[in-house]
Amino acid sequence: MAHKKPLEEGNVQSYAIGQAVKKTFPNNEIQLDHIPSKKAIELAYFEETGIEVTPKLINTIHKETTTLARAKETHRESPTSKINVKLAHLDKDVLALAAVRDLIQYKAQEIERGILTPQKIDNAIADVHHENYALGIYTKEEVEIANKYTQRLQEVELNKHVHTVSYEEIAKEYHAEFKEPPKINTDIFENRLAKPSIIVGATLASMVFTEEADASSIPTLHLNAHLAKDKFDTLSSTEQRLFRIPSITKEIIHLCYNNLKKSS
Repeated sequence: MAHKKPLEEGNVQSYAIGQAVKKTFPNNEIQLDHIPSKKAIELAYFEETGIEVTPKLINTIHKETTTLARAKETHRESPTSKINVKLAHLDKDVLALAAVRDLIQYKAQEIERGILTPQKIDNAIADVHHENYALGIYTKEEVEIANKYTQRLQEVELNKHVHTVSYEEIAKEYHAEFKEPPKINTDIFENRLAKPSIIVGATLASMVFTEEADASSIPTLHLNAHLAKDKFDTLSSTEQRLFRIPSITKEIIHLCYNNLKKSS
């Protein structure tokens, strides 16, 4: 019997994984919120690399970057729920600050709703940052500096005028704290974008199957496991934690791969 694990509020994952789970276990009341916004990441990446902007690459960035599963009602109030080009151009140079700002609002909204526990909220915030560290979007140091602006960011969020001069001033002050401007680590980011099947295949395996499951019954997962096998053993324990890969997944990947060999 398949192990059912629908998406829950507070789950953190790439957009691709979140959408895959939502297709298996539909829930229209939960939406996936990119933090920081996909537009800001896209602008930062293309500015840093100078490479040609293509629809395919934009779509890949959209799918593989970090999302927070949250209630539709609160997502609508997020400053980046609709594309705000001016805000994205501010955020692209201060991605850690943008993430901290969005998560400050998320925490305030969820405390007011009273549905998630404080621990669940704090875990979700920590998971968003861990995912973004693993992606090379920003560093822990950048978040620690951004957290110094928490009180001022809270005031901006209370007024919901994130596009106004007050936020611009905070962004400029934050940016000035660095000898070298914060930027995406393109080596880490491109490495992750180039190997999405490693993470998607492994995570889907853990969500869909128990140890006794016949993995060969799902061709797509079957193929993903095949692609993942050669790389999975090279991941360090820290990388496995950052990518949120459960320990059972390794066994399932090898099960999928062995079934593939037998059927070929």
